[in-house]
Amino acid sequence: MAERNIIALMLEEELDRNARAQAAYAAELDRLPRGSVCVKTRGSRAYCYLKYRDGQRTVTQYAGVALEVEEDLRARVARRKEVEAAIKQLKVEKRYIEKALAL
Repeated sequence: MAERNIIALMLEEELDRNARAQAAYAAELDRLPRGSVCVKTRGSRAYCYLKYRDGQRTVTQYAGVALEVEEDLRARVARRKEVEAAIKQLKVEKRYIEKALAL
């Protein structure tokens, strides 16, 4: 019986850690740009835009001159994809932990 309590305590701690991690990732996700980077050339200059869906419509948002912002913007969009994948994995882990606690 004591083993069950120790395991249950560990699972509850893991569930708490999972919730904190999801909250931290969600906060980071709010600060990261969504969509994909699109570079358009006008004349001799290239400009960066963020393209994303807002319901049924596609939004194209100006981000700046490509030479100045493209590298950073692409890195931030890639980080958003990593964070989204981490949140998805944490949700799967949460379901497993909740099932284990229900036993």
